Amino acid sequence: MKADETTTGWLEFAQGHEEGDSLATPGWNRLSEDADALGLFGLLTAGALAGAALTPDPEVRRELSESLRAALSDQGGVGEGLSDLFESYREAKGERGPELLGRLVARQIYETYGLREHGYLGEDALQAGELLAAGRGHCSAREAARLTARLSRTSARSILGHLDGQLELVHRLSNPEMPLPTEEIDRRLGEFAPRVFAQRWPSIAKRLLIDDKRFRFVVVLWARLRGVVVGRTELLALANRIDAARPMLLVQALEEARDVRAALRAADEAAPTALLCEAALAAARPLPAYS
Repeated sequence: MKADETTTGWLEFAQGHEEGDSLATPGWNRLSEDADALGLFGLLTAGALAGAALTPDPEVRRELSESLRAALSDQGGVGEGLSDLFESYREAKGERGPELLGRLVARQIYETYGLREHGYLGEDALQAGELLAAGRGHCSAREAARLTARLSRTSARSILGHLDGQLELVHRLSNPEMPLPTEEIDRRLGEFAPRVFAQRWPSIAKRLLIDDKRFRFVVVLWARLRGVVVGRTELLALANRIDAARPMLLVQALEEARDVRAALRAADEAAPTALLCEAALAAARPLPAYS
């Protein structure tokens, strides 16, 4: 997949912007490497924590690992490492193994992080994990947009509102009594090239960081799995720094967060549980890919 079609492809457009030369080539190269490693939600985390002296906490990272280890052992999982426990549980459950494992992981996320207290549903953890897997650096911006649209009516309206000719459906979705037409939304999103979504991701993220707590939770979960705590205040501050007409504002925030990016990359490499969980959640109910 071409770089300008991925979840972090908006960096390609920002570099070609009239203000793109305000960042020197070495800075762009470093940012591109970090984007590939961290993906969309890692970059959003970095932008939100710009200016912070970030030290990921191994205890935060272990919260979910220990919860999963206990749950899988209770369910008959065998092995010393979490990867072995995942695999033995999946094999023991047969054909439904991937689905049941993903749901077990979602349940532990829900319980470990006390999501009920914040008004979330168990399904929110499953959807967040799917989107985290789709938000990695080399993944399609359109696939990430499709999963984002499924988070909520608010997300669906925001995604469609960034596309030409979708105003009628956006207005229909403003009616809370109308069921969310996921198949129709999928079809309409499939009519646009991935690079269209890639270019619009900063603007989409700005709106959803402000308007949709489920989208904010996806960023929070990405960070938490890696031992980093990021809150609503930081995410809203990041949203205020995003301007669709001036893409370099977000790039400048990320450049200011160079040390944070490095710390997040180290935290990501030290957190294999994060990728295990994201893969398990994504495999629980895979959606057909666009043709």
